[in-house]
This record gives sequence, C-alpha cells and structure tokens, in this order.
Amino acid sequence: MADEMGQVGPDKRTTGSAAQSSLTSVVKGSGTILAGLMIGKVLGTLNQVLFARILGPEQYGLFNLGLSITTILVIISMFGLQDGITRFVSMALKEKDYGKLISVVSFGILFGLISSVLFGLLLIVAAPWFSANVLGKPDLQRVLRLFALSIPFTALMYIFVSILRGMKESRLPVLIQEVVARLSRTVVFLILLLVGFRLTGALTAWTISSACAALFALVVTVRKAIVPFKGRGDRIPVAREILTYSWPLTLSSFILLAMTQSSQLILGAFAAAEDVGYYFSAMSIAQLLNFILYSFGFVFLPAVSALFLEKDFEAIGRLYASVTKWIFMISFPVFLVFISFPDTILTILYGEEYVSGAVVLVFLSIGILVTGSTGLKGLLLNGIGKTRLTLAADLTGSLVNVALNIVLIKLYGILGAAIATAFSLSLRNILALVFVKREIKMKIYDASFLKIALVDTLIMAVAYFVARQAGLYWQPLIIIPFVLLCYAAIVKLDLIDDYDREIVGKIGDRFPMGRKILGLIGLR
Repeated sequence: MADEMGQVGPDKRTTGSAAQSSLTSVVKGSGTILAGLMIGKVLGTLNQVLFARILGPEQYGLFNLGLSITTILVIISMFGLQDGITRFVSMALKEKDYGKLISVVSFGILFGLISSVLFGLLLIVAAPWFSANVLGKPDLQRVLRLFALSIPFTALMYIFVSILRGMKESRLPVLIQEVVARLSRTVVFLILLLVGFRLTGALTAWTISSACAALFALVVTVRKAIVPFKGRGDRIPVAREILTYSWPLTLSSFILLAMTQSSQLILGAFAAAEDVGYYFSAMSIAQLLNFILYSFGFVFLPAVSALFLEKDFEAIGRLYASVTKWIFMISFPVFLVFISFPDTILTILYGEEYVSGAVVLVFLSIGILVTGSTGLKGLLLNGIGKTRLTLAADLTGSLVNVALNIVLIKLYGILGAAIATAFSLSLRNILALVFVKREIKMKIYDASFLKIALVDTLIMAVAYFVARQAGLYWQPLIIIPFVLLCYAAIVKLDLIDDYDREIVGKIGDRFPMGRKILGLIGLR
C-alpha cells in the first residue's frame, strides 16, 4: 500500500478538492462541536466538583472506583461497535445502500441491548465477591450494584450516538452526551441532595441521567436514521461483516480503557479510597485537554472512511496533518497552565483537601499532551481498516501501564500511578503514530510546531511570575488573558499559513461572536 502513496506534508497545496472538502467539513463541524464540548465540560466539571466536595475524598474514591469498573464493563459489552457502526453507516449512506443502513442500525441496537443487560446482571451478582476479595473494600458492593443499573442505558446511548456520527449529524451526539446526560446528572443529584442522599444520590443520579440521554438519543435516531430510510431497500445480513471489523476494537477499547482506568483500580487494591479520590480529582482536570482532540475526532472518522473508499490517501494525509496542528495549537497553552498551577486549580475547584493530587495533574497532563500532539492516530487506522494496528499499540501501552502501576504504586503511591499512566500513554501514542506513518507516508510536523511551543512557553513564563505574586483567587483572572495572548501571538507572528486561516475563518462564520474575536486577532 505504501508504494501507492506519495509524500504528504502540511505545505502541500494541491491535494485536490476531496482534501479541501473533507478538511473544511472536519473543522467547521469541530467548531460547532467545540462549543458543545465546552458546555459539556463545564457541566461535567461542575458535576465532579459537586461530587468531590459533598462526598469527601473517601466516598468520592469509592464512587470513582465503581465508575471505573462499570465503564470497563460497558466498553466490553459494546464489542467495539461504536466505531464499527459509525463506519458502516457512513459507507452505506455514501453508497446509497439504504437497506444495509437499516440493517446496520437494527443490528447495533439489538446487540448493544442484549449484551449490556447481561453484563449489568453479571456485575450485580459478582459485586459482593469482587468488592471484598479483589479490592478489599466491602463498602464498594452497594456502589457497584447501583452502578450496574446504568450499564444498559449507557451502552444504548453510545450505539445511538455512533449511528448519528455515521450520518454526520455532529451536533446531536454532542447534545446527547455532553448536555443532556451531564445536565440531567447535575440536576438530579442536587434534588436528591436536598432530601438527604449523598453517595446514594450520586449513584442514582448517574443511572437516571444515563436513561434520560438514552431515551433522547432513541427518539432522535428513529427520526433521523430509521423513519426516512425504512422500506427503501432490502434488508441484508450485516452481523458477520460488522463483528469482523469490530472485534479487534473490542480488545483495543478494553485495553485502552484498562490503561486509563487501571491506575484507579490498582490504587484501590493497594491504597486507601482517599488516594483514589485525590487521583481522580487530578485526572478529571487533566482530561479537559482531551476535549480538543475529541472535538476534531468526532467528525474525523466519517471523513477518513469516505476518503478511503476513494483511495485518496494523499487527501487523508493532508487531513491528518492539518488537524494535528490545530489540536496542538489549541492544547499547548492550556497544558502550560495545568503544569504551572496544579495546586491553584485543585484548591479552587475541589478544595484544599485535594491538593495532594497536584503532582498527579502535572504528569497526567504530559501524557495527554502527547496524545493530542500525535494526532488522531487510532481513528485514522480504524478509518482505513487497520484495526489490528490500533490493537497492537493499545495492547503494548496497556501491558506496560499495568506492570508499571503495580511496581510504582507500591513504591510511590499516587505519584507512581501518575508516572506509570503518563509514560504508557506516551508510549502507546508514539507507537500508533509510527504505524500511521508506515501506512500513509506523510510529513506531519514542521518548524511551526517548535515556534508555537516556544512563543507559548515564553508568554506563560511571564504569566507564572505575575500570577504567583497574587492571591489564590486572583490568579485565574491573571492567567486567562495570557492564554488568550498565546493564541493572538500565533496569528500575529504568522505561525499559521493562509490555508489554516481559511479553515479557521469557516469556524468563525458559524458564530457571530466568533467573527468578532477572529477579527480582533487578525484571522478575519
């Protein structure tokens, strides 16, 4: 395959209309998604802050141990169908094979429902033994059983979101996952808190919000994917084709999730529940960096799948390189804030008792920055059908992570967990990038990446010196203008080319306020 692909780099300007159209679609869609994700992250952070402050480190740790176990079971029950359904729905629409479209949708819903109910029942039955004998925390039993009720609702929500993504309905999945689920979770928890429920209220709110999101997603999917195309083609068997594509992603998703969740589980086995609470408070903040990557990734897979059908590897390479640059430009100033002011962030959001997680925030931020700075590797490999390479990268990172966590947590506690996770995340993403470059020869990085990093670092160094002289609650008011200055400096110093200006201008066209902001910094 490599012999059929030319060298692709960010400076190529003649990649054809397919690359231009796909990149424009990704960035315009990501502009809308970014706004939705920002709202969702605010709601999600508010939710976590409420849980952490009201439950305290010990109960917050138990809550997140249960959430980690439940999340792993949801992913296993999905059997890799999220990306598989998105891909096959996208391809069926492009080929106007509406019979296959309905077949894919019907199979995904039925399989997800049956599988998730079985795994929910399994968790209910196994909760007493697992809590007492594996993690040594009998109080976790009630947490796991209440969380088990949310598994079918969560799995169905993911199935419906995958269908909508395949139809390139980018706004609706964001509304479902980031607004409906998170907002209902916060509202229900506050109501239950008023009548005296704390930990039980948090667990019940999680299940009710999952049910609300799944119901909303069901209604939208029926209207968008089933009603318009029902009866427009013959139903065909699709189970074998979808499962053949998706089964490596089952292991890959589980392994990748185990890599990100194993730190909490191993901490739960070797340390107190409070340590899990400290660790998760830091991790929930570090993962805010992921919303930029997730925003672009939400519409990246359908675009890559469509280009792959046309065998336009040059366009795929151009798309990948451009999206990677935008992810880095947006992420890096935020990363510098996280590693410069971890104690300030944790104290303001979670309270002084959570400041022990400051060093965790620093190391996890490093691992997540590497994830974003190497681009949407897994989605590209999945989009071109190389799911086994995704599995290989994830398996390597996961095995290293589990081994390092077992060793380092015993020696250094939560610091060891943070180091292990950061190192394994970096290893996994660098290895996946090597696979990407082997499949599609392209130039991803150029001197502009180094210049952007240098400019941002110099600006944030000044911000660090100025903010540290101020009181705790004055520091954010000082930091935010410097972050905005980083973005303005990138534009004023011509660190993005005309093509990038054209693409980001299309984002501004979607928001009246966005046009004004882009005009002020010179992008319009």
